Amino acid sequence: MKTIPLILLGLLWAALTFWLVNQVRRQYLGLQSQRLDPANRSYYSLEGDTLLPGGVVVFGDSRGFAWPSPAGHTLINRSISGQTTAECLLRLEA
Repeated sequence: MKTIPLILLGLLWAALTFWLVNQVRRQYLGLQSQRLDPANRSYYSLEGDTLLPGGVVVFGDSRGFAWPSPAGHTLINRSISGQTTAECLLRLEA
């Protein structure tokens, strides 16, 4: 009779270990991608929008990311939410 609770306890331990390993792996991969691209340059593709006459380009951090499009102008927003000013400056150096 004592083997059933031990088996259940072992299965619970295995499931918890599996979940924890996946959480740690996801965190590690996120940190590695940030370390390899600290300025997050790969956020936007190199190809894309064409700036028309009268257009506006917004470049910055999370405040610029939320900037609304001005009336009568096209807006190309190259801000990244959550980025710091230092990370924006790294993007400019590239």
